[in-house]
Amino acid sequence: MQRLLARWVLQSADYVTCVSRNLAQAALALGADASRLEVAPWGVDTQVFFPAADRQQAVERLGLEPGRYVLSPRALMPVYNPLDIARAIPLVLAQVPAARFIVRTHIHDADLLAAFRAIVAGAGCEATVQYVGDLPDDRAIAELYRAAEVVVSVPSSDGTPSSVLEALACGTVPVVSDLPSLHEWIDDGREGLFVPPGDVPAIARAVVRVLADDQLRARMRRQGREMVEQRADSQVWMRRSAEIYQELLPWKSTR
Repeated sequence: MQRLLARWVLQSADYVTCVSRNLAQAALALGADASRLEVAPWGVDTQVFFPAADRQQAVERLGLEPGRYVLSPRALMPVYNPLDIARAIPLVLAQVPAARFIVRTHIHDADLLAAFRAIVAGAGCEATVQYVGDLPDDRAIAELYRAAEVVVSVPSSDGTPSSVLEALACGTVPVVSDLPSLHEWIDDGREGLFVPPGDVPAIARAVVRVLADDQLRARMRRQGREMVEQRADSQVWMRRSAEIYQELLPWKSTR
């Protein structure tokens, strides 16, 4: 039923925009008109999401203890595989004892959050993990990215996640699932590192690699920010979205 509904919507739409090429291909397969479809991601506000001049100052502004921060920004829902991150935490700490972890809980499945806490507690890592719920605005979210050196996003499927683009804009190196949509934005070893979904040791190895290699981290931070400025600035994409509406108005009025 959902597939039939999706086909009807896509075939009836005056125009279809998709946040990634793989979603555009899926829309075409469901009957969208190729002449009235394009990839138009939301992008990221580069005036709000930008790198910290001094990461330690960002840590201090947030009232966090000194440490090497790793951020998990995605919702604690099954598709994002949060328990893989929980299981990777002690593996990272075994190599980088100064590592600290921030876990967003703004959207969460109660059972998954309880399981996450239980895994962390069972590994004796409670003191290294801080849970952060709702934040007031994008500026507060950006400050969280600026305090972290690594962001981990390891879902089983994804489009173009705003969280990953926001991390790149803030100079935070992403460790992400090896998914087609993310290859549109990240080259492995250039802007970030890919890991197979569900591979806990690979997640830990990638995080440790970023934390341990200052030159690699600095290079990926710079290249990630450059990519966002060139290809993912939300002001550019919002202008394109406005153009699409303007182009549709006279055509729509004649139908």
